[in-house]
Amino acid sequence: MAPLDTTGLRARAREALKTSLAETAMELFDKHGYDAVTVNDIAAAAQISTRSFFRYFPNKEDVVFGGRMPTAEQARDAFVANLDGSDIWSALHAVIRGAAVAMEEDGVSWKRVMRVINNTVELRAKNLEKHLAWSAALYPEVANQLRAHGDTANLEARTAVSAALGCFDVALSQWADGESSSTLPELIDRVFSFIQIRPDVA
Repeated sequence: MAPLDTTGLRARAREALKTSLAETAMELFDKHGYDAVTVNDIAAAAQISTRSFFRYFPNKEDVVFGGRMPTAEQARDAFVANLDGSDIWSALHAVIRGAAVAMEEDGVSWKRVMRVINNTVELRAKNLEKHLAWSAALYPEVANQLRAHGDTANLEARTAVSAALGCFDVALSQWADGESSSTLPELIDRVFSFIQIRPDVA
């Protein structure tokens, strides 16, 4: 009989507790406002000590962002992978749509996360930092694809990436606020279709 993998069991139990703690915190943030909820409030609601909270999260902000959002490197790699046989705008669309599909799978939690972010100045600023990181990773890859079209490649790359991230923001806000009955991927597709892209980009 194989020995019991206690290390794996402990890791899974820890991850389950961390997920449960994050859900408790996000419910409180959504109901009372991020700024009004303290770590002590979260610990009390989760029936753990404040010290135990800090074993899982270094601060409240990490509850919202920690490990949830795709990294800039993941976005860049997805763009490069989607360039195979696709134009630039379609590849950017695929990157954003891929993130949307993953978010839709856990829609209730993600909608709560986005509402909390959108209603908190501090978190909106942090979210902007993540957008800027995505942009910095995507700009060079897009520009490289546009070099053959002249000296405006950098400007055009920045415009295309900013437009794609803008589409993501609009669709996310509509979805999180319940202003549409469509799924997030459906909203992404619709918003992207509104943008007219130059033929050699699209």
